[in-house]
Amino acid sequence: MKYKVCSLFKLAFDPLHYVCWERRENILPLAPYLLAIYPAVLLYKSARWLTRETGRPYPCNMSAVWEKPCTPPVLNLDGVHVWRAQLIASATEVDVLSGCLSLDERERADRFAHAKHRARFVVARGVLRQLLGRYLGLDPAELGFDYGEHGKPALSSGELQFNMSHSHEMALYAIALDRQIGVDIEWPRTTVAYDQIAARFFSMREQAALAERPEIERRAAFYNIWTRKEAYLKARGDGISAGLDTFCVSSDAEARLLHSDAGATELARWNMTALTPAPGYVAALCAVGDWRLNCYAWSD
Repeated sequence: MKYKVCSLFKLAFDPLHYVCWERRENILPLAPYLLAIYPAVLLYKSARWLTRETGRPYPCNMSAVWEKPCTPPVLNLDGVHVWRAQLIASATEVDVLSGCLSLDERERADRFAHAKHRARFVVARGVLRQLLGRYLGLDPAELGFDYGEHGKPALSSGELQFNMSHSHEMALYAIALDRQIGVDIEWPRTTVAYDQIAARFFSMREQAALAERPEIERRAAFYNIWTRKEAYLKARGDGISAGLDTFCVSSDAEARLLHSDAGATELARWNMTALTPAPGYVAALCAVGDWRLNCYAWSD
């Protein structure tokens, strides 16, 4: 931090350094002009330095900052925590995580034909148990799950709510207290026939928004819509039975629920946000009410 502060002052005083030392000119006649432009110079050069340092404009979107906490974070009633985890792990790590799975989960893992997919399933479920165990102060292997009518998992008891999603090599976990929540992550694939999928599953308004986009932006807009619809449906817990064309979400950078056949009350009930877990991935989070978001990176 000391280095950064010193660097900012150095950048701001570069014009004075140039006039006084490089040109060897008398600074006094120029002092009023230099003092007048000094705030603008400081702002411009500081912004340039911060952008170079972080690789993005500052301040950045809160969902783009994934912290690695040294101690388990505290989850408050008004908070939502989202964790990202890499699904690539060594054989030893997979064996350790497999040890905390239930018999049912291990049987599901064994049904995968490819070892790669089996390992990713084990890691995804193992990390979920590790996370929930830390929040609850329980042995991850002792956690019990119930499944809703449409397959949404939930803890057998308590007010801790969660949802998970995984794609390619990454998983996301959304955790909240006594709050319906849903999350979705996708790794966009060039082979997906998104126009055909949109025609079948998107509302007319979403299809129109997609068609209005330039071809170069259409695939990104498609995945924005898809992840937001998935996150909303998963938060509700009723799956596609609710009707994919009975509601509409945004396709631009800001995630929003734009329309619901259930009316204005349903729109006011939910909030959603886009997530940027890693380059190349598209993700969205949806939860009831107003909440504060914190994003974390799983490193164990």
